[in-house]
Amino acid sequence: MVSDKKAYDKQYKLDNPKKIQISKWKYGGLKDDYDMVWSRFNNSTNCENPKCNVVYGKKGDGTGTFKCMDHNHTQGLENNFRNILCNRCNINLNGRNTSGIPNIYKSVNGWEYKRAVNGKNHTKYFKCYYDAVVYKYLYEYYYIYNVDN
Repeated sequence: MVSDKKAYDKQYKLDNPKKIQISKWKYGGLKDDYDMVWSRFNNSTNCENPKCNVVYGKKGDGTGTFKCMDHNHTQGLENNFRNILCNRCNINLNGRNTSGIPNIYKSVNGWEYKRAVNGKNHTKYFKCYYDAVVYKYLYEYYYIYNVDN
């Protein structure tokens, strides 16, 4: 009976990749047009990060280039899909920075600016990516580089 269940589950996964993938995305917090995201995911051949553009590999091949759906993790946010990225870009090798800007990271509640200044960690959280970027440049301009007006 167990082998019948295993065989059934294996066949179900082969027969229903869209349904299974969308279910995983929903569980992971995606709230968007699932058919549109699936179509883009299914038809994407290269990482959508313009700095990367790698051809996707297979999950488990050790390259970290398999496809990932990137979305905003802010709770309750509708239409939170961002891009189809390779796993390396999605986690940015050192954590969760897919912003493309040093010291700005995705967080559970939006975005965070994080940097060590004079041996002390400085962290500030933002709901909006744009606000995090503006803060980063203003903070570094005035406090790190000691620019006087």
